[in-house]
Amino acid sequence: MKYNSKKLKSTTTIEHTFRQLLSRELKSINKWRKIAINAEDPEGVHQIRISLRKIRTALLIFKPVINSKLSQTLAKKFKQYASVLDDARDLDVYILTNFTDDSDSTLKSATIAKRNKAYLHVKKLLKSKPFNKQIRSAKTWLKTGQWQKKIIKDKKLNHSLKAFAFDTLDTLIKVIIVKAENPQKLNNKALHKLRIDCKKLRYTTEFFISLYDQKTTSTFVEKLKQLQDSLGDIHDTFIQKKLHQRLLQNDQKIHVTPSSQKVLVQIDRTAVIKKSRLIDELTAFCHTEYPWRT
Repeated sequence: MKYNSKKLKSTTTIEHTFRQLLSRELKSINKWRKIAINAEDPEGVHQIRISLRKIRTALLIFKPVINSKLSQTLAKKFKQYASVLDDARDLDVYILTNFTDDSDSTLKSATIAKRNKAYLHVKKLLKSKPFNKQIRSAKTWLKTGQWQKKIIKDKKLNHSLKAFAFDTLDTLIKVIIVKAENPQKLNNKALHKLRIDCKKLRYTTEFFISLYDQKTTSTFVEKLKQLQDSLGDIHDTFIQKKLHQRLLQNDQKIHVTPSSQKVLVQIDRTAVIKKSRLIDELTAFCHTEYPWRT
């Protein structure tokens, strides 16, 4: 598993770690911004969404040591931005999953038109003054140290990165373990929340990855990724079905075509297969060795 991060040590301060994490993701947003605006590659929107999620995760897990008022404002704004990108990404996934390059159908044409409209909203957002002002504000927030209000009051926090990481990771894993005890009772909404919990744990593990044994951490993150991917696939089928239904409502002619029925059957089949495998994947993950406990 590869993860682009400067190596952390147990002696690295929490201040340095937080600054490094946010700086890296803000740079990533800048790197992919033009690609997303020009709709050159679906990866542009995807990577910006990931960076926004990682920033929100960092703001959450470092909440005990940062200025809560400012961090809450950033988290709220970045969540709003992500929702605009979500629409474009969901349509990208729908198209990539259900159509080939030579597919020719009314459904495909309607979906592409909807996707192009979603990318216009993405372009408007990423070129807007509020978005770019917020990115600059976040950089200034880091550079000037405005976020350090709590950490300045308790200097001990600057010298306990490994203990901080242990407590954070242990808290996140316990949430998942509790939910994994009765997977049969998890409906689509609960599965989506579990997926978010897995994302938080994965990003946090990656934040602190160099503090632990490489082999143990790689095995853990790989199984976590498999679980997250399965939950993501299940969530995608739920979203795709809703998209499909909206497309049919907007154009009744699509409803009667063989291609539209084929897409719906495939979405339902994928959901059943993924859910049937989930219990075993949850069990396997919960029995994986946790690197921060070794």
